[in-house]
Parts: sequence; structure tokens; C-alpha cells
Amino acid sequence: MSAYATAEGFEIVRSYADAGRSGVTTKRRSGLSELLADVVSGKAEFKTILVLDVSRWGRYQDADEAGHYEFLCRAAGVEVIYTAEGFTEGLAGSIYKHLKRVMAGEYSRELSAKVRASKTRLATSGNAPGGTCVYGLARQVIEPDGSLGKVLARGERKDRPEQAVQMIEEGPEQSRVLRRIFDLFLTEQLYPVRIAAKLNKEGIPWLDGTGWTPNRVSNVLRCDLVTGRQPFGKTTHLLGQPIRYNARDTWGSVRVFGPIVSVKVFNAAAARLRALNGHHHKTDEELLDDLRAVYIKHGRLSNALMAATPNMHRHSAYRARFGSLENAFKLVGASYAARPRGRRPDGTRLSREEVLDRIRALYARHGTITMALCHADKSLPPLEYIRAEFGGLADSFEAAGITTHFSRGRRAFAKRPNIDPETGARDLGNGINIGVQGGRYFLTKNGTKRYGM
Repeated sequence: MSAYATAEGFEIVRSYADAGRSGVTTKRRSGLSELLADVVSGKAEFKTILVLDVSRWGRYQDADEAGHYEFLCRAAGVEVIYTAEGFTEGLAGSIYKHLKRVMAGEYSRELSAKVRASKTRLATSGNAPGGTCVYGLARQVIEPDGSLGKVLARGERKDRPEQAVQMIEEGPEQSRVLRRIFDLFLTEQLYPVRIAAKLNKEGIPWLDGTGWTPNRVSNVLRCDLVTGRQPFGKTTHLLGQPIRYNARDTWGSVRVFGPIVSVKVFNAAAARLRALNGHHHKTDEELLDDLRAVYIKHGRLSNALMAATPNMHRHSAYRARFGSLENAFKLVGASYAARPRGRRPDGTRLSREEVLDRIRALYARHGTITMALCHADKSLPPLEYIRAEFGGLADSFEAAGITTHFSRGRRAFAKRPNIDPETGARDLGNGINIGVQGGRYFLTKNGTKRYGM
């Protein structure tokens, strides 16, 4: 390129390169992208672009794409010259240039077809596709004459290009661990986090001596090779296009060694993984089975029964998975009657003043008031609602005319009030008095007496 520039009287002021990048797409070609950006923005300090040949500009599958980028340069006043091509001006030169672009794209298409055919041939012969292997498996060299070579260590590569590599069973000890993982996942219905914790507790190391992780357990459960068959054709990646994941029933497979785990067990684990749908706990059906067992045993369902059942998930898991406890109960044929807290008989919420009246009634009955008393009194709304409505539990006490010992944000206890020795009424301050008469509490405010419920 420099020789051509010197011979033609050009001065090279800047070079753009995309070393080792595919020319079938502009993506990941930072050199070409930077060149076009400089030209279009007017920042270019040159008037001519020297390119070796058409294929270096790009082997685009749509020849018009290459012409479009060249047109952008010409529109910005920058000429594109192909130093190894003898394109002439006029119609003939344009036709020849377009033909060369089509031929450059066709070369990539033919090469891609040859590579795919070669990879398919190697896969059907049982050769390993490359990369590291999962727990329980190893790689063995196959010599050009078909004889078996050495077993490769983790991270080790074959010595010569004509050698092949096949997957083999690592050994009986790791195979026992593989079968145990599937047994824990299916029989004991443990999920990967629990399986990893159990293996680590038992002192079973992973390949490099470190502990097991949920991801490592999941890789084992998803590895088809544990059945002794090596799959191929999982994905399709054509000429810079996005990777396409093929349906499982379109995959091919070849037997490479005897099964470590039976196909039936592996398919059962795959079905459970699909049912989990990314969840780290039990599947929807397993959660419902637990709930159904409690219902059959007790004839009813409640949060307390669920909490008292060993190995059963909390009610929050059912709400997250099924939307509500009511939905989960209906799916197992049980009725759900939520216990109303702090509501009117028709189920509607109490007003602020009604909540304050019930706080005063609670205070009148016990002579004090605490967070525990409010939580135990089912006539009051949940503590979360009171905090949201009044800004805090202590704020609701103050709004009811009850002075507390502690400041906001801390556990609130009411002060002992001044008690009238004659009427037994407690003075709450601010002109409010509260007392009990005939088994009913009464409240006087500004001289007006009201009886509670």
C-alpha cells in the first residue's frame, strides 16, 4: 500500500485496520466504523481512501451495502481507490466493481458452507467440539490411525492438528457424584443451591478443588453427555447473523461412551428444570402437591398449618408464584377465607378516626398500650397499615391523645395516665378523658361523652 501511495504521489496521513475481523458485517469492525464516522462528520484530514481490493472493503452478503458505504465517502468529497483492482470510469467499471463485490460475498458463503459441512462430519464421527468439559467427563486424544492417545488434563490441548479429541467418562468416583446429583434433584427434590451446599458440607470438591456452586450443579443437570450421547446442531450461526437456537427435536446426537445416567432419569431432570422455569425452589406442581397433602391431612388450610409443616415453603412463596394464597388454595380444591383485620362488618376499611377510637379502646382496657397489644388486637388494622396511615405507631398513639415514653421510630409504650379517683376516668390530656362504665368504655372530648363498641 505504501509503495502504491509513493508511486502515485499520495501521502499517507492515517491508517485504519480491522485485523482478524470478519468482513461480512460492519459490526465489530471498529476500523471501518471509525473511518466512515470521520468521513461523514467532515473531520477527515484526507481526500482519498486507499483500499487493497474489494474484499478488504467488505464481503457483504448484500453487495449494495458495500456500494452504500462507498457512496457515503464520495458524497463527502472523499474518493475510494482499490489499489489492486483496475476499475475504469464509466458503466463498464461500475458493472465490474459490482460483480467483484458479489464474488467477494459468494466466497464467504461457499467457505461458510464448507466449514459447516466439516463441523457436521466431525460431530457425527464423535469428535469433541472443543471447550472445557463438565464434571465427570474427560477428553482423550484419537490418533490419525484411529488408536487411542493420552487423556488430556483440564486446559491441555492436543499436540498436532491431525489428531482428534473425543469425550470419555472420567472415572467411577466422579460418576457416582453425578448420579447422586440427579438423585438429590429428582428423589429428594432439592434445587441446585441446596445440592451444592450438601456436596460442600460432605467435602466433595469440584474439578479444581474448589467448592460446588448452583451454576456448576445446573451445568451437570443440563449436560446431555452424561447419557453417553454427544449432541450437535444446537445452534445455527450464519455469516455474522445472530445465533439461532434450534429446537431440541432437531438436534443430532452420536453415542461416544456408555451412559453414566440413564436417558429416562436425564429426561425427568430436564422436565423438572423446564417446570422450574428459572426458579430456584420447587416447581409449581410440587408446591401444590405439598399444599394438597396438608389439606388432605387436616381438612383445611391456613398460614399456621403451612408454617408448621416441615420442608414446606412459606406463604410468601405461594403468593409470589400464584399471585395470592386464595389462588393457590383454589388450585388444590380448598376454600380461602382471609381473616379480616381492622375492617367494618361489610369488609370496608376503617377511617382514620375509627382506627384512633379503637386504639383508645385498647388503651382503656389495658391501662397501657404497646406494639404487642396492637398486634394482638384483631379489631385493629395490621401494624403496617397503621404506620403507613399515620407515619409510625408512636404517631398514631399521639393522634389518639396518648403520650408515649419513646420518640418516633422506636418501640412505643404509653405513659400511665392521671386517673380520676371518683369516676375512674383516665385523663389523656388535650381535654380527652377515657374510662370504663358498665363493661363499656366511654370517651369524653370537650364535654361530649361517646360510648365505644
